[in-house]
Amino acid sequence: MRRTKVPPLDEDKILDAPIGLDAEVLGGKDLGPLSPRQTSSKRKKGRAKGAWILVGFLLGVGVAGFLFWELTPRTETVSRGTHSSSLFSYPVQGIRVQRTGPDKGDGQGQDSTVLLREQTLRVRYGKETVRFVSVERDPSIWARMLTVFLSPPRLYFEGSVVEPGQDLMVATAPERSLTYEFSLKSQPGAAPLARFFLELEMSAETWTARAKQLKEPQAQRACLEQALKAEPGNVDVLLALGNLLWEQNETLAAAERFEELLKRSPKHKEAAAALASIYQKSKPKRALEMYRLLSEIDPDNTLEHLKQMAQLQERLGISPVETYRKILSLKKNDPDAQRGLDTLYAKQVERAQQAEKKGELSQAIQQMKQALELHPSKEGKAYLATLHNNLAYSLAKQGKYKEAIPHYEASLKLEESAVTHLNLADAYAKTKQMDNALKSLEKAWGMKPKEQEVVKNLLLLWAELLTQKKDLQGAIAKLKELHARFPKDPEAAKMLAAAYWNQKDLAKALEVLKEVPQLMSSHPPKARAEIHGMLGDLYRALGDQEKNVKGRISRYDEALKEYKAALALNKGDTQIQKKKEELEKERMALVKRSLRAS
Repeated sequence: MRRTKVPPLDEDKILDAPIGLDAEVLGGKDLGPLSPRQTSSKRKKGRAKGAWILVGFLLGVGVAGFLFWELTPRTETVSRGTHSSSLFSYPVQGIRVQRTGPDKGDGQGQDSTVLLREQTLRVRYGKETVRFVSVERDPSIWARMLTVFLSPPRLYFEGSVVEPGQDLMVATAPERSLTYEFSLKSQPGAAPLARFFLELEMSAETWTARAKQLKEPQAQRACLEQALKAEPGNVDVLLALGNLLWEQNETLAAAERFEELLKRSPKHKEAAAALASIYQKSKPKRALEMYRLLSEIDPDNTLEHLKQMAQLQERLGISPVETYRKILSLKKNDPDAQRGLDTLYAKQVERAQQAEKKGELSQAIQQMKQALELHPSKEGKAYLATLHNNLAYSLAKQGKYKEAIPHYEASLKLEESAVTHLNLADAYAKTKQMDNALKSLEKAWGMKPKEQEVVKNLLLLWAELLTQKKDLQGAIAKLKELHARFPKDPEAAKMLAAAYWNQKDLAKALEVLKEVPQLMSSHPPKARAEIHGMLGDLYRALGDQEKNVKGRISRYDEALKEYKAALALNKGDTQIQKKKEELEKERMALVKRSLRAS
C-alpha cells in the first residue's frame, strides 16, 4: 500500500533516541542531535532499499517459474528422430572433427570443422579420414554458466564410446551401409542430446580397395558389384570380380566378366589367361583362341602358351605342325616339341599303313605326304628317310614313277640305303633314265647289302638294264654272279641261259637251262611247261645250226621231247602244239631226204 506523506519536522525540534539504543549500541559513538539534511538523506536510502527488495522478489518469482519449466523433462522432434532438450542439459552446439585428405586447405591436408546438430558430413571413403576432436558447447553466457556445473556428454556409435582423437572412419563398413549415425549422450542408454550423420562417398576405386581389405567372399563380391555400378566397364573391377567368382567356383559368371573385360581391353593378359584355363575342358576352341592371343601378348611365356595350343589342336583334330615349328624356332631342340612331332610322324605313318592294308593306296599316299610335311628333329632323320622311301614306294606301286623319284632322292639325302638306291634305280628304269638307273645300282652294290632279296633284285635289274643297252657281256657277268650266289634259283638260271642265247652261245645256254626243270619241280605246272617249251626252242635252234642231217634230226628229237613234256603239263598251250606239229613235219622231211640220199 502507498505511504501517506509525513509533514517535515521543524528544525528546532530534536527527536529523542529510541529506548534502549545507547551509545554503546551505536559503536561507542555519540551521534548527537541530527541535522535536517541528515534526516532527508536517511529517508532517500530507505526508499532505495525498498525498491531493491521489490526487484529481488520479482526476480525470484521469475526464476522459480523458469526453473519449474526447465526442470520438467520434454523432447523435441526433428527430421531424423528425437533428442532430449533441457535448460540444464549440457549446452551442445556440435562436435569438432578434423578431416584429413589430399586437398584440405591448411597446407597439411587437414581441415577442422564443427559439425552441428543433425548435420551430415560427406566423406570420400579411402581418401579422407575424420577424427573426433571434442564436444563443442553453445557460446552463450547461460551455456558458460551451466558448463561450470555440468559434465560434457560423450559421443556414442552403436553403443560404444568414441574417444577424442579416434578415427570415425574405422567404424564404417560401406558394404553394409553408406550412412552412419553418431550421438551425444550424458550416459549410456540415455536419450541423445544431439545427433550427427556421416555419409560415405564411394568410387569404383574405393569400392575395389575396400573389397581387398575384406576376407568374407560375399562381402567382397558386394563391394565389387557396387564398384561396377559406379563405373561400368572398369577393367580393374571386372578383373577382380572375375577372379573372385572363379575362386568361388562360379566359372560361368567369372567367364562372363572376363569376356566383358576382353571386349573393353582386347589384349588384357590376365583375362585371356583366365579364360584359357576356364575353357580348357568345356570350350577347347575358345581356349585355343585365348592361348593364341597369349602367345602374342605375353612374350615372357610364349613357349608355354604354344605348347598348350599344340595340345588343344591335337584334341580338336587340327594339325599342330606349325605350332611345333614355332616352338622349335624359339627353342631349338625343345624336347616337348620334338616329342610332339615324333608322335605326329608315328600317327601319320600308322594311318598310311592302315590305308595301304585296306588297299586304299591314294589315301595312304596322302597320309604319307602329310607326314613328310613335318620337319623332323636331327634324331628323326632316319625315320623321315623311311617315310620318303615308303611314300615313293607307294607312288611307284601306282605307276607314278616320276612322282616317286623326288621322294627316293630326298630319302637318300637324309640317309643312304641300298634298298632306296635299288628302288630309285627301278623308278629311273621305268622312266627310261638308264644311265641314272645304272648309277644308282652301282651305289647300292657299293654299300654291300646283306639282305639276300636286295642282292638278288639288284643283280637281276642290273643285268636287265645292261641287256637293254646291248651290253651282253656285262649282263652275263651280273647274271653269272647271281647264279653263283643263288645256284638253286630257277629264275637266275633262266635269265643266264637267256643271256647266253642272246649272245648266240647256244651251248652254254643249253647247259644252264637244262638245270632248271629239276629246280622247278615244286613249281606250278604252267611255269614248268614254260621251261620245257624254252628247252624245245633251244634244241630246235641247235638243230638248225647242225649241218649234218643226222645231227639235226637228233636235236629235233630232243626238241619234240621237250614240247611233249610241256604239253603234258599244259595241254591247252596251242602255241607249243603248233611248234610241235611244225617241227614233226620238218623232221619227217629230213628223214625222207636222208633216205633218198642213201
